Amino acid sequence: MPDEPKPVYGALAGAFAAAVSISVLAALVGLLAVITESSAGTLGGLVSEFRSFVAFFVVYGGFVTLPVVVPIGAAVGYVYERYAARRLD
Repeated sequence: MPDEPKPVYGALAGAFAAAVSISVLAALVGLLAVITESSAGTLGGLVSEFRSFVAFFVVYGGFVTLPVVVPIGAAVGYVYERYAARRLD
């Protein structure tokens, strides 16, 4: 990232952060399901449980959430960088 604020870079960073947050959420929910399953004493389905939860969140996030969250993240990043550029002027 350059030293001077650029709204286009802010939009790209905001969109990327929104997409990554959905992926991290999917992995955390899958990990939580694995921990819950292992504390219940059934170790046989840990990997399949993790895969199913992560796949559900990736598909749901990819088709339903990402089209809404990514433009919001891009808009927030753009506005933030634009405000930062005005503040320096």
